[in-house]
Amino acid sequence: MSDKRNVGTFALTLTLIASLLGSVGCGVGVTAAGGPLGQGPLIPASPTTSGNTSNQGSTTALTNPSLAPADQVSARIAPTNGPQDAAPLTGDVNSDLAPASSGEGDLSFGDLDVGPGGDFTMRLMFRGRIPLSLLEFEFSFEADTATLNKGGTLFGSNASSRPDFSQPGRGVVRIDAATPLTDKGPGFSGTEIYRITGVGGRVAGLETTVRITKASGKDANGNPVPLAPGSSTLRVVDARTVLTISDREAGPGSTVTVPVELDTSDPLVTMEFGVSFDPKVLEFVSSDTMNSVWRGINSEGVNEPGHYRFVGIAGASDQVTGLGTIVTLIFRATGNVGTSSPLDLAYLEVNMAGEKPTDTSLQAPAQGRGGTLRVR
Repeated sequence: MSDKRNVGTFALTLTLIASLLGSVGCGVGVTAAGGPLGQGPLIPASPTTSGNTSNQGSTTALTNPSLAPADQVSARIAPTNGPQDAAPLTGDVNSDLAPASSGEGDLSFGDLDVGPGGDFTMRLMFRGRIPLSLLEFEFSFEADTATLNKGGTLFGSNASSRPDFSQPGRGVVRIDAATPLTDKGPGFSGTEIYRITGVGGRVAGLETTVRITKASGKDANGNPVPLAPGSSTLRVVDARTVLTISDREAGPGSTVTVPVELDTSDPLVTMEFGVSFDPKVLEFVSSDTMNSVWRGINSEGVNEPGHYRFVGIAGASDQVTGLGTIVTLIFRATGNVGTSSPLDLAYLEVNMAGEKPTDTSLQAPAQGRGGTLRVR
């Protein structure tokens, strides 16, 4: 017992000496490993170039996850000749990963609530003092709770990624960055470096742990960077935000208005959705946001045949809640009598204001209900 007290007293004395030396400019400091992830910076969404464009929308990082103990680490050197295209990974990223007890960096997805069958985005947050030139990681979850889309989105200049989401409940990703990935967040903040989209399970009440089971990193000089993989929770809950398009009818050659209606109990600050239609049956004419309940700035329009996209962001004083029309779409029916076109909400993601001043926003559970336009 006395030996333990002596060791503790000695460690405390060293800490105090280091703090005193640091305060007089001797360059000595004490660094605490681990700690919670914070929020990343706003990540601009891809702009649309047609329609009524007043600004470019953005989406934001999610809540702080709780970090699990470090699991496994290893690494290899990154290429120096820029991003390379490669085939998708299969199997383990590195089957020889060794256990690690601490990390120079933290990796984790944020906790996430998603509506039944609703679209969601998982954001990988990195917090660490050493930039990464190579990152490989593997994660797992309950397959009935979520289905991942095929690819991911990388946030980093001069970098490439190879995702493999072919196995239900499992994902493997490798990122090669000729320009190292850097944590740009102050203090305990992290930086979003990768984004994965998917669809939630069909039944509310499902819940799973999204656990990063393996991770490896390398700095620009080929030195291993220990990483502490984290875990987060994904839950399928009843949607508190619903976007609806009702059925419509139109005569051949006539124009028809199609309102996109919002019903939400959450204070929304960002919104992104897409409406898919058959360009052989409907011709997009214009859109009207003059009477929209969305009081922020938005970018919207048709950026490819058969697909309309809306991206909006609201300030703290312009949060949107309650009932109302987001946008009214105007089409011309070009199909013959008896034809029809789906009006599908192909994608929907909304974010609500965070509970604390340090929270930028939290992804809200949402559900889209599309309709059909028939030519009569």
